[in-house]
Amino acid sequence: MFGAQGKPEWRREISLGIIGAQYLFLVGMIGVDSLAGSQAFANHADDFDFIQRFEVFPNQSYPDGGATVECWTTGLGE
Repeated sequence: MFGAQGKPEWRREISLGIIGAQYLFLVGMIGVDSLAGSQAFANHADDFDFIQRFEVFPNQSYPDGGATVECWTTGLGE
């Protein structure tokens, strides 16, 4: 993970296989495993959904502790 100490925008697993986030306009990153090869985002305020699919190579080495996908937020911070 990267960003502000305590990672205030990220919520632990809120449902089986689902990590929650509240966009707080802070720079940050979370790395997770998604062997299904997808990640999805829902913006309830603007009624917008985004799904990203990608190929996963299970026998390959991945950076950042082996995370198959990284999700970045943008905003204040370094």
